[in-house]
Amino acid sequence: MSGKGYTVYRPPGRQRRRVWRVAALVVVLTLSGLAGSGAWLARAESGHLPPGIVIGGVDVGGLAPDEARRRLEREVAELAARPIKLIYEGGSLQTSGEELGLQASIDEALRVAQESRGSISRLKARLGLADPVEIPIAYATQPKQVARVLALVAGEVERKAVSAKVTLSGDAVLVTPAQPGVTVDTEAAEAALVGLPEGEVVLELTETAPRVTTEEATAAKASIESLLSEPPIVFFRSTRWQPPSALVRKALKVRNRRGTIRVSLDPALLERPLSRAFREHERAPRDAMFRVKGKRVVVVPGRNGRAVATAEVAAALVGAAGEPKLKVSFETLEPKLTTEQAEAMKITELVSEFTTPYQCCPGRVTNIKLAAQYLDGYLIAPGKRFSLNEALGERTSARGFVPAPMIQAGKLVDSVGGGVSQVATTFYNAAFFAGLDLIQHTPHEFYISRYPMGREATVSWGGPELIFKNDWPAGVLVKVIATDTSITVRFYSSKLGRRVETATGEPYNYTGATTIRVYNPALPPGTETTVQSGGISGFTVAYWRKVYRGKKLLRDEDWTVRYLPENSIVEYGPKKPKDPTKGSKDEGAGGGGAGGGGSGGDVGTDTPNG
Repeated sequence: MSGKGYTVYRPPGRQRRRVWRVAALVVVLTLSGLAGSGAWLARAESGHLPPGIVIGGVDVGGLAPDEARRRLEREVAELAARPIKLIYEGGSLQTSGEELGLQASIDEALRVAQESRGSISRLKARLGLADPVEIPIAYATQPKQVARVLALVAGEVERKAVSAKVTLSGDAVLVTPAQPGVTVDTEAAEAALVGLPEGEVVLELTETAPRVTTEEATAAKASIESLLSEPPIVFFRSTRWQPPSALVRKALKVRNRRGTIRVSLDPALLERPLSRAFREHERAPRDAMFRVKGKRVVVVPGRNGRAVATAEVAAALVGAAGEPKLKVSFETLEPKLTTEQAEAMKITELVSEFTTPYQCCPGRVTNIKLAAQYLDGYLIAPGKRFSLNEALGERTSARGFVPAPMIQAGKLVDSVGGGVSQVATTFYNAAFFAGLDLIQHTPHEFYISRYPMGREATVSWGGPELIFKNDWPAGVLVKVIATDTSITVRFYSSKLGRRVETATGEPYNYTGATTIRVYNPALPPGTETTVQSGGISGFTVAYWRKVYRGKKLLRDEDWTVRYLPENSIVEYGPKKPKDPTKGSKDEGAGGGGAGGGGSGGDVGTDTPNG
């Protein structure tokens, strides 16, 4: 009989002897009056396993638990050390329970043993009247260690499946056949090794299929060859175009990646021929525009364009291999500035304008007019900064700018782009009266009467800069008009209750102009020339601005500008040679030699355009 995790063993032929023994026991108990001897025996054997206990084939009956555990551990160690042979196709690998992380349920078996006999059963076992109790030991291997052993087998027998490939070689399309892979049936192997296997374990190998079969690659080859021999005719309405086979071959790409065969045509090589063939059906997009009508602005709607969807057509040609025709598809081209975007900028009316005059120099006028052309129509979105240098770009001869006077270290000299600072001053004042955030500006070195005192700015490529920010919730449209005598900058936006108040103080702290003499060895000896006629005194002036939105004061600012005097500059040459007919007394210009030259200074680096 069995139960509670153990088995009572009855050898054959013992039934008759049992009857006699039971009878003898009854007689003894009756004669001796030991009806309670079973309980007494149980107390006497306290701390030891009951007699007649066999755990995992080891007789541990009557032993103390620690001694029983030691015997069982020795038995388990012997079992774990026994070789286990893993057999697979083409070879084998020897391992052991120890390598598989074998663990035995010794504690559980001992617990069951303690509970396996009651008092009467213990007495019967002591008298030889009870059958032995067989208690099994459960064995288990560790998944990580099993996986490590199986990985050794996999390293010997496994091979990855190789997908079939399609390649191009000249005009030929080649197929490399697929190769199946081999792998260990891990699930079956783990099931076989989960307990304590004995002797030999046969591992099953399974075949793995490639992701791309030879049949699939052969079908891809046939499709490519069909595309090359007779490309589909691309059409739209009455327009027909068949890609030349040579063009298709040049654009054809075959990629064998990640278990797939990808056939494609390079859209870049098809773009120009497709556009040329379907030119009459394409249309360029048109940006939305702002049209000024007096002091008001209206939005001229933009228009979407249309162009051949080259990438879609290229993909469709591959998919239509073997088909006679393919309808061309078009894509919509949105303008850079859509009607919705233009309307969202809320540019509706004139918010500021400023004009500065000029009279001098055709070169200056040329540069100012050219700058006006570059800047006219410029849009400043809400929250965006405006940099005059970034918006206008470098002033170079290649872009049409010419030499004209500019201020350089307190001196007027000719430089390409001279005069653009007048554009900067006009822009500065337009931004000033539009209430925009004035981030960076630099006044001229000395006062120029055509500009407002203090409230002006100069620029040069590489610095100084003119930068301001549109910190209003509406865009700004810039319109620039340059004539032969003046330049006007107008800012259009939404007024949004904006109001600007300003005033300029009286100049003070005047400094008179002087004459600076500069030695010029290139002049004839004993001569001098005036290169700049000055006379304008230097002075200091202050101005302020308050910007309102409705009744709310947004900005309260003031600036102080110090102008240097515009000095006269006289250059002189070497001293005049001594006249031998007039004796030894020196006469001439005085102060000659390369080191002479009065109180003037050398010309410095490039500074603001005048």
